Amino acid sequence: DASLIRELKLNILAMLATESNVPTILKEFRVYIKHDDKAFVKNTIGALGRVANNIPEVADACLTDLLGLINSKVEETAAEAVIIMRHLLQKQALNHPRIVKKLAKLLDTIQVPVARASIIWLVGEFHQLIPTLAPDCFRKLAKSFCEEADCAKLQIITLGVKLYLNEKQDAKVKARIAEIFQFVLLMAKYDVLYDIRDRTRMARTLLFTEDDTQAGKVLRQKVKDVLLCEKAPPEFDTKPQDQSRFQLSSMSHIVNHTASGYIALPDFPSAQPDMGLRDVDDRRHLYSDDEADTESESSESESDETSEEESERSDSDESDSDKSSSSDSEDSDNDSASGSSSGSDRGRSPPRQQQPEYPPVPTFSPAPQSAAPAPAEKPIDIMEFLATSENSAKPISSMAGSVEDAQRQPLLAPGAGKGLSIQYVVSGNPSTYPGMQLIKLWFQNQGSGEISQVHIGHEDLPDGADLIAFPPISSISPGATLPATMHVKPGTAASAPLKFEVWTSNDQFPVSLVLGKNLSL
Repeated sequence: DASLIRELKLNILAMLATESNVPTILKEFRVYIKHDDKAFVKNTIGALGRVANNIPEVADACLTDLLGLINSKVEETAAEAVIIMRHLLQKQALNHPRIVKKLAKLLDTIQVPVARASIIWLVGEFHQLIPTLAPDCFRKLAKSFCEEADCAKLQIITLGVKLYLNEKQDAKVKARIAEIFQFVLLMAKYDVLYDIRDRTRMARTLLFTEDDTQAGKVLRQKVKDVLLCEKAPPEFDTKPQDQSRFQLSSMSHIVNHTASGYIALPDFPSAQPDMGLRDVDDRRHLYSDDEADTESESSESESDETSEEESERSDSDESDSDKSSSSDSEDSDNDSASGSSSGSDRGRSPPRQQQPEYPPVPTFSPAPQSAAPAPAEKPIDIMEFLATSENSAKPISSMAGSVEDAQRQPLLAPGAGKGLSIQYVVSGNPSTYPGMQLIKLWFQNQGSGEISQVHIGHEDLPDGADLIAFPPISSISPGATLPATMHVKPGTAASAPLKFEVWTSNDQFPVSLVLGKNLSL
């Protein structure tokens, strides 16, 4: 899965964990921890901590899994495991003194600043569990105080305060801790960070300044309440990617932060708004469907007018036929009736393309004796008709030829082909082979000698491509140009060129054909 999908599934598993299915989910997490993506591994460790926080019965099992990660060769993974263990141990460290001792020993190896700060905090918070190891850790940290990160420096000062106020230590150990602590405060006094200097000033004032005033005495009495107060256990964010505050399917909902131009939905009103806000103006004319209805109405009115004109013309034909003969008048009456009914039917039918008007069908009434005989109709000559059709199509073919000439592309230059020049164009005419394109070729001999046996040799086509070669050309005289056609099928990658070789009787020329835009007439 993609990284975003993996994180979403991971959060879903963490939120669905219950006492009944948590063993299965923990097995899944143990597999995810071995993933190659470091960011995904860190998210898995965080999800493991949330499950342990929500279900205290599996906290011991989660701590065991996390303890196996602190020796990871990847420092980011080990640091994340230490941070999560700190959150879990803050609630139940008294039950796991062995884990606190093992974390304290990691200060010699782990180098991630946040993880070191978390371990230093644990050593100071639970120094009663490791009474001999905590002072030794403080001694080592004092040596490397100047090289530590800012977050670690703040925790070293806090560790010194907690060890200095511990009343259960021997006088000799307490005096040694006081000397080390004053050394640390002296170095922190000249640190570049304001927070470190402020915390140093506060600790020096509360612990090492002899103020005989009433305020000073009160502060010395309350120093433990100020510096050693109980801390609330940390709360895990059970919904690390809560996207419900954004509008669904918006850009802010996808990226999980407020994107530029995002307008939040207003809250539900406390009082009922005016009902007139729901009134909508009649704007049906703005939609395409209504425009189509309007066009159909106009076409129906035009068809009605056309039917009226046809009925008038049929009436006039009927009157003319009455003058000639009564039998013809009956036929004309039938024709006019059918014409008027068909015209009225067309008026009521949906709009369609108007049919061309044809001349009326002539009536075959007997001609008068004085009239000259009608000339015999000349039979249609099919060859003459085809010749006329070919002549009428000449302008179209000439136009197609001019467009193709303008769009010719070089396939083989005469210099590279030793006098043989090849040009091609992707024709707009359909190919006789399904799924293939028609390629028109022009072979021109620009050399002084004859070129013979022109054909396609070796083919190097991309995946999915195919080629049907042109018929071999026996010979091309100097200065002559011969056309040919071939059929090609593009490969899976439409932009990939088709590579093949054009062979003659003496040479082989590699060419590359690129399928460009089809020729459109």
